[in-house]
Parts: sequence; C-alpha cells; structure tokens
Amino acid sequence: MLRRLFKINVSCLPALQLQAAVQRKLGNWDESIKACEHILDINREACYAYSSMARTRLKQKKNQLGLELAMQGMSIDSSDAYSMATLALACHINNLPAKRDALLKALQAKGDSSALHYRQRALDIIEQKESL
Repeated sequence: MLRRLFKINVSCLPALQLQAAVQRKLGNWDESIKACEHILDINREACYAYSSMARTRLKQKKNQLGLELAMQGMSIDSSDAYSMATLALACHINNLPAKRDALLKALQAKGDSSALHYRQRALDIIEQKESL
C-alpha cells in the first residue's frame, strides 16, 4: 500500500511517517532514517521526524544520539505527545529516571487519548512488555 501511495505522491507526510516506523520495526535502519530525512527536507520543523529518528537510533543502541535527537524533537514542540514519549524512552535508556518520570507524568496530565496512548506504549517498552 505504501508503494502505491508513493507512486502518487512521494512527499506524502503520513506515508513517510509510516514508512519510517515500518522500516524501523523491520530493522532497516537506513531506510527508516531516509524516510525521516525526507520528512525534514519537506519540513525542517517536523518534530515527528526527529523523534522517529531518535527511536531508530535507540533501537540501534546509539543511546546518546537517540537522546540528542529526542531532545531536538521536543525543542520544536514541547507539547507533542509522541515527542514527549520518545524523550521519556531516551531518558530511560540513558538512565535519567527523574526526567523520564516527569515526562510520563506530563503525558498523563495531558489526559487526551493520543497522549495516554503514547504514554502507555512508552511504559510497555520500559517494562519490556513491548519492543521499541
């Protein structure tokens, strides 16, 4: 389906976001990063792209780089739930529990379904119920 979408519009942001996540799940790190870079070529302030790259780098065990990218995503939009959850994961992996817990608490306080979903997913990864 993504291939068909890209034939129509190679710059479709939702498709690029999905492409980044799917490639990360498949372990195709370079393809995941390329999709994020394509998003950033379209919009340098796309916090999702930085956060998605952060998750890919964390999955690669490039923990410091993952933390830096997560922080970059948050610097663009500190209220974005995906970016907050990504930074919480990066803080967990980089042994920054106080910052992790503050971010998880902030996600809980947002109260909307999107924030609660990202918070729960982050908790599931932290508790090793799910993989990054």
